[in-house]
This record gives sequence, C-alpha cells and structure tokens, in this order.
Amino acid sequence: MGIKIVLTGDNHLNAYSSRMRPFQVEQRRKKLKDNFRKTIDYALENKVDLYINVGNLFDMPNPRNDALLTVAEGLNDLKKAGIKAFFIGGTNDTPKGSGIIPQLIFARQENVSIFYKQDIVENIKLNIKGIEINIAGLTTNSILCRDINPLKTALSNYSGNGVKINILLMHYGLEGYISPKANEPVIPLDFFNDYPFNYIFSGHIQSANNFYHNEKIFVLPGATEKLDFSEKKETGFYYLDIDNNKKPHIEFVPVTCQKREEVCVDFNSFYNKDDPNTFIINQLIKASDSKQMLKLVISGNINRDVYQKIKFHNIWHIGEKLNFYFELSREGFYIHDMERDSIKLNRGRLSQKKEVYRVAAEMKKNAKTDYEKEIIEDSIKLITKRFEEMRDW
Repeated sequence: MGIKIVLTGDNHLNAYSSRMRPFQVEQRRKKLKDNFRKTIDYALENKVDLYINVGNLFDMPNPRNDALLTVAEGLNDLKKAGIKAFFIGGTNDTPKGSGIIPQLIFARQENVSIFYKQDIVENIKLNIKGIEINIAGLTTNSILCRDINPLKTALSNYSGNGVKINILLMHYGLEGYISPKANEPVIPLDFFNDYPFNYIFSGHIQSANNFYHNEKIFVLPGATEKLDFSEKKETGFYYLDIDNNKKPHIEFVPVTCQKREEVCVDFNSFYNKDDPNTFIINQLIKASDSKQMLKLVISGNINRDVYQKIKFHNIWHIGEKLNFYFELSREGFYIHDMERDSIKLNRGRLSQKKEVYRVAAEMKKNAKTDYEKEIIEDSIKLITKRFEEMRDW
C-alpha cells in the first residue's frame, strides 16, 4: 500500500454573483460548501495520508465566516484522523499585489502546512509508511503577465531533498491546457524536464485531467462545482495511491454539480414572424427546470419590425419563474432593416442616437394630442443633452 492522497482545488467557497438575488447566492454558496465537504469525507472514509488543495479554496481573499468555519471543521476532522493537509493560494483567494492569503488562518493547526510565498518554492520532507516524499509548492502571483515564468526564479535553488518522490503544488496555467489568448503566466510542459519532480499538481484549470509528459505525471483536479456556462466537463477531485516501485493509481472522483444548461433559440430557423414571443417561450418552457441554472441565448438574423415585437422582459420573467436561476443573452443576435436591405445589410449593435430619434419620431406620429407631442419633444431634447454630456454617441 502506497501513499494515499486526495487532491482538490478550485472549490471557490463564498463565490458571489451580482446577477443573483440574495437567496440564490446563499443556495449557491451552500452547494459549493457541500461539494468541498465531499472531498473531506472521501479522505476520511478512505483513510488517506495526505489532503492537498492547489488553490482557489475560496473565491476571494476575504471570505465570510461561514466559509472559514466550513474549512475549519473539515481540517479539524482531518486532524482527528491523522491526515496531513497542504494548501497554496490561487488566483481568486490571493490578494492582488501584496497581502495575506486566508488559508494562513489555519497555519497553526499542527496537521496543516501552507505554502504562502509567491517568489520561492517552499518544501517539506516527509516519511510516510517508510516512503520518503518531498512536497513543494508556492502561491500564485496573479498580477504577472504571460511572458513571465514565475517558476524560473522560484525554483532556482530547489534540490528535491534527494528523495525519489517529489511533488510540486502550483496554481498556474499549463501549455496546451489554457487559452492561448490568456494574459497570464503559462508554464511550458518541457520546463519541468530540468527539475526532479515526479508529479505536478496544478489548480487554476477548471477541467480535470491527468497525463504523462516526459515521464512526469501531471494531475489537474479541476473544480468541484461549475461556475460558468462554458464549463462542460464533470466536476470532482482526484484520489491517488503512489509508491516508489509501481505505477501510481490515479482515480477521478466525480462530484454532482448543480444542473446548468445553455439553450440557443436561433432566428435563422423557422418561426412565425407575427408572433416571435411564442417561438421563444415554447423553447424556454421545454428547457426549464426549477432546480437548474439556465442560460437562454437568442441568436440569428432578424428584421427590426419583428425585433420590436419581442417582449424581452416577459421572457426573462418566465425564465426566472421556471428555473433556479435564469440568464437571457443576445449573443450573435443581429438586427437589420428590411427597408435598407436592397442597399446594404445593417448588422451589429444599434446606434443609440438613431434609435432614440427613430422611436421618438414614431411616438410623435402616433400621439393623439398636442400635449403628448410636446412631452415627446421635451423628452428628446433632454435625452439628447444627456448623451452629449456623456459623449456616448
């Protein structure tokens, strides 16, 4: 039996969304805490030797007391079971520039080790079940740009303590596993060739993965809960059993996240131009679930007359009523004028100035009294003045 490890990260405790109502935020935070707790319970049930968290334990550097209490209770349970815990800070829970990561609150607990430094890799040598192991790590520096490799200087004096099992804990992007457009440090996989690490455990990358590269083992635990509609893969954490003399056992342990769906209503497909609302609402109702988070994306080409018939507020109200959380998006939604189609198709964002004048002219035309016309004229003058002050034309 080798050294048994639970590896997790990107738990994002205390996450907040300005788009959510207070009761939704609280329920989301409870789900985040519940999924974090599952990592603790798994460690206890399987009597692991090490519990490792590779950053973004919290979603912010100043988490609320209930999130801190959740972690404190978990660490106390690990302590009772004789399980050592290791932490580093991630992009979300590390203060920008300078400051103290919230994980340091638990540093005095005898079974807890925090690698809080950003400019040097700290390490601890252990002997577990007669197996020597060296665990090293550093907290992320989230103000660095893409051209900087923070590990170059941080590892300049690292030796590995002469043991056969060396583990590095980090929270940075890895080459090939993060967007090439990301303006943040991205560590080349070949960079680790010159260092004695057998295992590289990295947070920050939301999708779980594990792979070999030049005889080194990379394990990315991913997140324990989805935070964005773009995240499609399973959430969870890893269980590992590693030894000097045999191939390691690496097992992904899935954790059920709150259902999150994205549905597209495409106006390029068939619909009734006289009643676009029914076209949208029917698809919305079909996709809804009271326990899920739903994003409805309205896309495609549509003429202005049909666009003006769409009652977006009513659609949003129905979506909010039928789902735990609802988001209405108009990504890839283009409006064009039928009157000008023969000259030039006008796509993209509408001009605020032109729309204000167009709507005002239509309202004035339909006004039934001189008083109504006067109110509209005064309103357009006031709006025009405000736009000019804002220089937002």
